[in-house]
Amino acid sequence: LRVGDYVMAIGNPLLLDHTVTVGVVSAKGRSIGLTRDSSFENFIQTDAAINRGNSGGPLVNLAGEVIGISTAMSYGAENIGFAVPVDTLRSVLPQLRESGRVRRGFLGVNVNNIDYKTMRGFGLDSTDGALVTAVTDDTPAAKAGLEPGDVILNVDQHRVKATRDLIDYVSAQSPGKTVELDVIREGKHLSKKVVLEERPAEQETAEEQPKESKEKELEWLGIQYGDLSSEARERLQLPGNLGGVAVLNVAPSSPLYDEGVRPGDVISQVNGARIDSARTFERIVGAARSGDFLRLYVHSVGRQGLFSRFAIVEVP
Repeated sequence: LRVGDYVMAIGNPLLLDHTVTVGVVSAKGRSIGLTRDSSFENFIQTDAAINRGNSGGPLVNLAGEVIGISTAMSYGAENIGFAVPVDTLRSVLPQLRESGRVRRGFLGVNVNNIDYKTMRGFGLDSTDGALVTAVTDDTPAAKAGLEPGDVILNVDQHRVKATRDLIDYVSAQSPGKTVELDVIREGKHLSKKVVLEERPAEQETAEEQPKESKEKELEWLGIQYGDLSSEARERLQLPGNLGGVAVLNVAPSSPLYDEGVRPGDVISQVNGARIDSARTFERIVGAARSGDFLRLYVHSVGRQGLFSRFAIVEVP
């Protein structure tokens, strides 16, 4: 699949079944923050119109071959849609059929791509490879002796030209499998055998999700939020009379992202109605109809103190 190739999206947008839209592949390997851990995000971006109801439908090439699964769209933009590559489906479908969940291989490192400056700084011959920037304690990588500054060139003799090659290969392996890494450290080639473990489940930190609040999510709005606890209120130094919900995460594809809403902000009103809990927020936003405009009163705490403004979005 190449950028510029013609593709077609087939689905059921807005209850209009068997709808076909045509466009091109705009980009590959996109990460859009749809999940908290974007390491595995490897979306195909296309300008073939994808709307609500397309999700789960096929993205096909001109030969009629399925190359992706329509998954997401960017609100506030014209024809920016995303599809999961069919290779991802091939790798996880057997696990879903067998156990109903996906188990991914886990190394326990943070890696970056290598640019020209990094190549010169580490005395490398090319920009191929994945630079290890951190190794988490008590993980397979730590047990195998990997260190920050190592450059991974191959995994099981598969060339690693960029971090995506390493991430995709390792995550496709079953926990318990041993992989062999070809590593450069201070100009010397090393071989490291690593026994992969199962990637741990995503966990929230205390700041991301206060114990008193139950996080909720509205799919089209693209944010995660929770009740404004006393801990969060004290941490953000909010006035005692300010109520609302705390914004925990904002996806780049969210219409609120373009309005400048970020994690740590507080939404106190929607269309003039005061918000006293996550449940109230969900009830008011959920009652809005397609085409309605929502006026959210948003507060941010910065160096200059409390900054308040309105964020306005249209319900799709």
